[in-house]
Amino acid sequence: MDARKHLIDEGWAGGDSRSGTAKPGIRREDSSKGATSAMVEKERQRLEVLKRRQERELQQMVQHENTRKELLEKQQKKVEELEARTAVRRHTHTHTHTHR
Repeated sequence: MDARKHLIDEGWAGGDSRSGTAKPGIRREDSSKGATSAMVEKERQRLEVLKRRQERELQQMVQHENTRKELLEKQQKKVEELEARTAVRRHTHTHTHTHR
């Protein structure tokens, strides 16, 4: 029974075993349109899921890049502060030695 249902769902109209002629294809066309519609809907849903996943991944990449940029800026600021302190010490150290 399941095999018969599957064949009908796939659009097979079957044949009349007594006469050897096929049954009218009206149901077959309707079934085919329904199957096509279902396939199109499934594909639309699959693409929607894919689109959401790509958007989420893109947001994560942007967030990662922003975090990386902030860390880089903080490190650069620390380097500049250390260089400034070193320059002040050198300047102060040079002046104390020249006055002696």
